[in-house]
Amino acid sequence: MAILLPVPVAPAYGSQLLPDTRCSKRRRILETAATASRAQLDTEATFILDGQGRKISSPAVDWQTNSRTYAAFAKSQKPASAPFKLTMGLEPLHRDDWMEIDAAYHEEMLYKQQLLKTRRKQILGAVDCAEAQAACRETLEELARFLPQRFPRMFEASGSCLTNLVMGQKWDLADPCLNPLEVCSQLVQEDLCLMAKVDGKLRFVAGVVAFINSWTLAEKLGTDMDRIHAPVPQYASDISRPTSSFMDRLTVGRPFWRVNWGMSDNPDLFKPEDEALRLKPDDERQWHQGPVTVENAGERLIIRSERETLTRLPKTQAILFTIRTYRRPLSDLAAHPEQALKLAAAIRALPPDVRDYKGLKAVGKAALGYLDHLQERQYCH
Repeated sequence: MAILLPVPVAPAYGSQLLPDTRCSKRRRILETAATASRAQLDTEATFILDGQGRKISSPAVDWQTNSRTYAAFAKSQKPASAPFKLTMGLEPLHRDDWMEIDAAYHEEMLYKQQLLKTRRKQILGAVDCAEAQAACRETLEELARFLPQRFPRMFEASGSCLTNLVMGQKWDLADPCLNPLEVCSQLVQEDLCLMAKVDGKLRFVAGVVAFINSWTLAEKLGTDMDRIHAPVPQYASDISRPTSSFMDRLTVGRPFWRVNWGMSDNPDLFKPEDEALRLKPDDERQWHQGPVTVENAGERLIIRSERETLTRLPKTQAILFTIRTYRRPLSDLAAHPEQALKLAAAIRALPPDVRDYKGLKAVGKAALGYLDHLQERQYCH
């Protein structure tokens, strides 16, 4: 799915730009590839940067960008006649598609830099144990190998140094003072969570979760799978055991991915449970405008999709769980009435507790009214 609601550009907050030592002109066009399935479109987006690395323009991100994620979201919308059943919904993941980078990269990285300065303890943490330290270090090593190969115009590896060419940042990975997860968070748009066996039980041992959605890192860190997913309706009864079995069987070199989704009238990427009203100045216009109605639901409501991957790390055998968040206004479905129909059917099929969990308790009626209106308009034409 595409990001069609741009994040306002935040200041760089002291990020040091690298001098150009490789050529007389700083590379002005830096490519970001939307990692579409090989069987689908493999679209690319570019950033145009000025001499200080500031983005001066970027392409629009269209419906086809990140088409694998969109296709999975569309597939998850069951027909109204199908009874709801909570499933893991996992699909095999090609290694090249491990991380997705698109035209929102520059803005989202700047926002992460801001959050690391102002909300560090809320978005970055680890259990004090050897398993967590080793898993964090290996995650950085894996990304340092993967990114320069997959996106060679965005990342450069030289000896022990890794450079983010888009953001103008460089790290010596041999520096023992580096926080590995902090560096990782400044490389990819994904949030990163690490699960490792501690005293024989798989636990959430470390994470950097900048774009958190209605939960807090502190409440989950150190807990096992059942406690992590305790708020998820039907998890304990339907998929706790299959999930545990899958995690035990996940092997190195065979990653998986899935898509989760919800709806909200809060457009912010950083949406922790205890600070759901935190907004950036440019987003304030989307709040405090009265209740969400059928008439304004298209502009006020945001479909928030999460592309999640699961990868077994080869050395530590820890599991890296990534969360890539995409947002789009509900109004985008006006151009795709077939998807509006499927989404309306899916919402109606949700049990009340699942509907509430997906953020539809307060806005579901307005969302359905708007989606039904799109269908009526389509039939009239």
